[in-house]
Amino acid sequence: MYINYGDRNFLTHGLLIDTEHSNTVFEMLICDPYPYVEDLFQFAHITVDIEDDWIDWEKVKDFMGMKPRNNVDKAIMAYEYYGAEQFGADSNVSYDWKRADKETILREIRNYLIAWDNVVLE
Repeated sequence: MYINYGDRNFLTHGLLIDTEHSNTVFEMLICDPYPYVEDLFQFAHITVDIEDDWIDWEKVKDFMGMKPRNNVDKAIMAYEYYGAEQFGADSNVSYDWKRADKETILREIRNYLIAWDNVVLE
């Protein structure tokens, strides 16, 4: 089940993470609006494997200015440092992840098991 680690409103800075299936590989749904452009978002499903040997954890920690408290923090920090493309954001062919509208997001997100108690789509 995907749990909210971003803003309560998924469409303002969404970060939903599936933490139930692995302690090292995290499936994430991310959503960020474009500033000053209505109904245009970057929306993607990515996979962060914190055991990938190409991730330079010293650079990630230096950039973030903090040490991770747990593996979920590590996954978030790696995504924030390297960007969604490095974790498969552009591998979905059903929509352009860099130019998704609200309708596309609502259509795609219904396929995921999400804990809706702390998430809204406004």
